[in-house]
Amino acid sequence: MDGFLFAILVIAVAAGFLLGRRSIGTQPPAVHASAHHRYLEGLKYLLNEQPDAAIDTLVSELEVSQETAEVYFALGVLWRRKGEMDRAIRVHQSLLDNTNLTLEQMQQAQLELALDYTHSGLLDRGEVLLQELAESARPAIQQAAGRELVLLYQEEQEWEKAIAAADVLCGKSTAQDKSFWRNLQAHYYCELAERALAAPDWNQPGLFSSGIATTPEAAQIAKGWLKQAQASVPAHPRILLLRSLMDLADKDIDAARAAIASLRLEPGLAMVAVPLLMSINGYDRDEIWISLSALYQNSDDTGLIPFIAECLYRREGANEAMNFLVKELQRHEGLGSLVLLLKAAADSLQYESLRSVLHQALPFRFTCHQCGFQGRQFHWSCPSCKTWL
Repeated sequence: MDGFLFAILVIAVAAGFLLGRRSIGTQPPAVHASAHHRYLEGLKYLLNEQPDAAIDTLVSELEVSQETAEVYFALGVLWRRKGEMDRAIRVHQSLLDNTNLTLEQMQQAQLELALDYTHSGLLDRGEVLLQELAESARPAIQQAAGRELVLLYQEEQEWEKAIAAADVLCGKSTAQDKSFWRNLQAHYYCELAERALAAPDWNQPGLFSSGIATTPEAAQIAKGWLKQAQASVPAHPRILLLRSLMDLADKDIDAARAAIASLRLEPGLAMVAVPLLMSINGYDRDEIWISLSALYQNSDDTGLIPFIAECLYRREGANEAMNFLVKELQRHEGLGSLVLLLKAAADSLQYESLRSVLHQALPFRFTCHQCGFQGRQFHWSCPSCKTWL
């Protein structure tokens, strides 16, 4: 049985038992007998591995009160986790209908009901409740409601509302939390900029050599959003990459190079940053060679192999590029047929004949640093856990 479910059952039984003990002097014997029978019935369901029936039976004897509210909160969360949203809504609604709870308990019930609504797809109802709590609830509830509002607007891609909600949180957060929300704001501004630019596809072949096809009006709007993004995080990598792409589209290589000069190369960004860096700076610059070598040493990403090989080819010739390829591909046994080809033809195969297929044979792979999700497509926000870079 699920450990969380078992804990809920224990809480329900303990709370019911204690309440029964407390009320012995005020209730007639028939009521005590009925309650005792229901508890035994609930335990029977539990022993027969019928947890839902056990919960329903045990909780039926629990009166909603300040003392039992935590049991109901736990039950509501349980139903929501199991996807039984109607039951979760009923539990939290029953708490809100009770006038004996404390103000904090009422606000907690309202927050839980809002989460029930958003998980059910009733986003408008959830938004109304969350807005009320974010404006007037106790500080802890305000913070939780504000966070859920940001996530709700993010899910709906209402980026301006998400920015505003995150801004409120920044004014009430610690330095570490404020940094987290500012990073999200920068992403949201970039989403608005990309929307103005007709959403450039970071996985589009040739994007990093041709830049973004856009109109002067759209570019002006996008630059306005990026300027606001820089106010949140001045050197945010997504801002720098977008500005470089836009300058590249204008054929202004110097501006593109200046925009990306402060970009810190990290393994998670290699998939989009390296092709753009090479398009702007070329393969011959010493600083590019140093950056690529350090990045490859830190990440061991096979998608970097074609770029490093091309740098070696231009710096030291085909033999050095070929030797590097053979050495690195042999080290990565998972590359299969390409490794076997190089082992069999290491003496006769020329680097020039491989250049056109290296990028197809050794693509980058997106890897989420939070949950480990992997794929061939780049994402600013992980499709699995929704973490932003």
